Amino acid sequence: MVMTMVKCRLPGDSPLKRAHARLDAAVRIAYKVRANTDVRAFLFGLNQNIAEKEASLQQVIGPGLPPTVKDPSEFITADRACSTLD
Repeated sequence: MVMTMVKCRLPGDSPLKRAHARLDAAVRIAYKVRANTDVRAFLFGLNQNIAEKEASLQQVIGPGLPPTVKDPSEFITADRACSTLD
């Protein structure tokens, strides 16, 4: 992880920088993160929040449809549109 952070700070373009930018863009879309918000800080805060809930034995529901949904087909569109990293 340390090597990744160091390489990203080097000047110029690189495949790693492009991959990080694409991942940041995907996170911004998925979580509706504002452009002026640091994506890594946002994810760290989200992770901290979940860890605190788990530590206090509160229920944490993972991504996707909640367990109360019995028939997920009602929520799947014909095109199954989703965000892509292309």
